[in-house]
Amino acid sequence: MLKNTHHALDRQQSVYWIVVKNEMVWLLNQGQTLPKARLSQLSQIEDDIDALYLDEYEQGEESLSCYALDADDLDLSQMPEDLAAGSGAWFSLRDIVADVPVALFDLTAKALQFSHFHQTHRFCGRCGRPMQRVKWEVANHCHACKHRCYPRLSPCIIVAITRHNAGKTQLLLAKGTKSATGKFSALAGFVEPSETLEQAVSREVFEEVGIEVKNIEYYASQPWPFPHNIMVGFTAEYESGDLVLDEKEIAEAAWFDLEQLPDVPRTYSISGKLIQYVLQKHNADSQVQ
Repeated sequence: MLKNTHHALDRQQSVYWIVVKNEMVWLLNQGQTLPKARLSQLSQIEDDIDALYLDEYEQGEESLSCYALDADDLDLSQMPEDLAAGSGAWFSLRDIVADVPVALFDLTAKALQFSHFHQTHRFCGRCGRPMQRVKWEVANHCHACKHRCYPRLSPCIIVAITRHNAGKTQLLLAKGTKSATGKFSALAGFVEPSETLEQAVSREVFEEVGIEVKNIEYYASQPWPFPHNIMVGFTAEYESGDLVLDEKEIAEAAWFDLEQLPDVPRTYSISGKLIQYVLQKHNADSQVQ
């Protein structure tokens, strides 16, 4: 349950704010700092507005509560001088994912995902009537048919596949047809209803590149809010088959010697972490031998 236990906020209490608007967030100092202010400074609206408590956040030497607030509830032209345009700017999550502290990214991601949820669930999917925000948990409720919705979360698998070929360890990497970076990465795909995560690994790998894998092992998971995924990472070993690409999904795929990898994601993403893990494990095994 996503409880909103700090909804009633003292308008004179100084807190950190994540102000969101159209999938963007307002940050100070080139995206590294959250604005700190009282609600009375940010909004002239006296009625209870939807300030959503996220967590406690430590910035510098100060730890304060952190709230999310939609920019539609604010008069940005009346913001204090240190929070006004010129001191800050609007950023997308992709603008800041590689550079900000993990705790700041996680809070920003949470705020934007909650905002995205409310924007895309304004009307009931069952009867079409307007939905109302629930005050004590993060949910939207239809009073006409009693249908209640919660923020969507889409599980995805991502897998680093290795094989031994001609005395060398190789890693399978691919470039998606919709890749924004053009980098090679581990294979990934959405989990379908009624299948386990391991079944999703086997199915996605076969569908995307036409090979069978074995020894599937869990590695780690990572929230990936683009817009609402949870990435579940695995390693696996090649078992059989030749590379046959699904050209709708995969632009290019190949086996790469670990000593000659192409341009890959950095370790802020689980793909980068998976690739680094494979390299470290291979180096450790080589030293033992």
